[in-house]
Amino acid sequence: MNVFVGAAALTATSTPVHAGVDATLIAALEKLRELKLVYDGAQARFDETWSVYNSSRPSWPAALRWRPMDGLNIRPWRTKDGAILDPADLAKMRDVPQLSWEYIGPEDAETGDMWDAGLARPKDGFLHLFKSEPDELKQRRLDEALKAADEHRAACDALKIKTGFREAEDHLNNVYFNQIIPIQKVIIDADPSTPGATQAKAALLVEWFFEDRSDDQELNDYDKLVCDVVCGVAAA
Repeated sequence: MNVFVGAAALTATSTPVHAGVDATLIAALEKLRELKLVYDGAQARFDETWSVYNSSRPSWPAALRWRPMDGLNIRPWRTKDGAILDPADLAKMRDVPQLSWEYIGPEDAETGDMWDAGLARPKDGFLHLFKSEPDELKQRRLDEALKAADEHRAACDALKIKTGFREAEDHLNNVYFNQIIPIQKVIIDADPSTPGATQAKAALLVEWFFEDRSDDQELNDYDKLVCDVVCGVAAA
C-alpha cells in the first residue's frame, strides 16, 4: 500500500519521540534519520550514474533476437530493440543439450499428456516411448545466442564500471540493505503494546514508507484515514 502524506506531516515527525519509548527505539530512529541523508545522497548518485550508463548502454545484439523458427524453448522478452530471447530462460538452457524427439510408442496413444511443454521434452514417465538425437541446428543457435549474451553482458559490465554506476549501485545497496534495513527491523519487531513503541513504528512509516504528494493531489477516504491516524501518532 502506498499512502501519500504532505510535507507538513513529514515535518511533524521530526519532533522527539514520546519519552516513554524504549531507549533502543529512540536510538534506532535517530540513527535512521542520520542514515536518511546518506541514503538520499547514495540514491541521487545512483540516479545520476544510471542516466549516464543507460544513455550509452549497447543495444541487444542481433544474435539475441527471438525468432519462432529457431525452435528453442525460450520465451520472447520485449525490449526497446524488439523481442529478444528471455535472459532468464537463456541462462537456464546453458547446459541443456538440444535434442529432437520422436514418438515410438503405440500409434493409438494420446501423446499430449506425455509432453512437458516447459522443458520441451517428454515427461519422465514417458521417456521410454520416445527416442532422441542431438539437434545440431538448435544447438548451434543456442550456442550463438549464449556467446552473444556473454559478450553483451561483459560490455555492459565494463560500461557500468566506466560510468561509476557499478560503484554507485553497490554503495546504495550497502547503505540500504546492510545499514538501514537491520535498524528498521528493530522497530518493526518491537512489542507494539506500549504507546512509545507504537509511536516509533508510526514515525518509521511516515519517514521511510509514506510518499510525499503535491498539494493538489487528493487522497481517497481510506488513505486519508490511515494517513491522519499514523501521522497523528507519530507527531504526538
